[in-house]
Amino acid sequence: MLDEFDAEPMYSGVSEKRYLCPSETCKEYPADNAHRSLTVRDDGVYQCFRCAIKGKLADRALNAVLPRLRASAKPSLKEIMG
Repeated sequence: MLDEFDAEPMYSGVSEKRYLCPSETCKEYPADNAHRSLTVRDDGVYQCFRCAIKGKLADRALNAVLPRLRASAKPSLKEIMG
C-alpha cells in the first residue's frame, strides 16, 4: 500500500492521510511534510494537489505491487494507484 511507499504519512483529518505522491511529476520534490500533496481518504479515493492525479485505489493492483515494494523496487504510478 501507500504506507509502504511513504512510511510516515501525515493525518490531515479523521478520515484522510497525506502522502508523498509517487508520480513522475512529484517525485522531484523533497521527501518532507511540506511536500505530502497526495491525499487519500479511508474509502480509497485519492487526489494529488500538485500534479492533479485522482481516482480510487484498487485492492487488486495494490496486492500486485506489495512484493515489489517490499523488495525496494520502485513501482510505477499505475501499479500503485491501480
